[in-house]
Amino acid sequence: SSMRCSPLDQSLPTHAMVKIAFLAALFSGACGMPLTLLTEEQYATQGAFCLDGGAPGFYFKAADPSKSSDTAASTSWVLYFKGGGWCYNEKDCKSRAAGSLGNSSHFPAKYTVGGILDENPTASPVLAGYNHVVLWYCDGASFSGDAEQPADVDGTKIYFRGRRVLDAILDVLLDSSGPYGLNHATQVLLSGGSAGGVTSVGCLSRTDRHRAT
Repeated sequence: SSMRCSPLDQSLPTHAMVKIAFLAALFSGACGMPLTLLTEEQYATQGAFCLDGGAPGFYFKAADPSKSSDTAASTSWVLYFKGGGWCYNEKDCKSRAAGSLGNSSHFPAKYTVGGILDENPTASPVLAGYNHVVLWYCDGASFSGDAEQPADVDGTKIYFRGRRVLDAILDVLLDSSGPYGLNHATQVLLSGGSAGGVTSVGCLSRTDRHRAT
């Protein structure tokens, strides 16, 4: 059996809505955008590693023009940079590499953001039908690291390669032979939460570089 993810009926009594919201949170793994991990060919050749040396990944939902008042919804995108703070020294980053902020083996299989990525057209009549991407940084520094050599922290190699991770993910989304179609985008909205908001600003010049190539 499968669970269908639907918006709450606002006409329900408050206590019923609270119970439904609790159950939705409890079973949220059945909802949301699915995780895509980059293949070894897509990330290893660029050295685009998470802190732990593993594969990076992202979450994607294809456009649904029926959910948007924008006639260009099929070629419109929201790229959302997930927040999560930074690690500030090598030992801190080693600890981070053991969890979901630095190791993709701990990424949830599906992820829901809401807000600017709300898929309910009643709540978001324009953006709900756009292509949605959640960019999950795993370098501890908002996709900004580019150290050539990994750090050796008590015998554990830690990679600071966030810049390469973002480049590798964008390459996948922009691949003209791939299934995503960012290369055909007519509108792209960059957004993010917390540390991800900082990334969205810093990313502007880098997306321009990808557009130019």
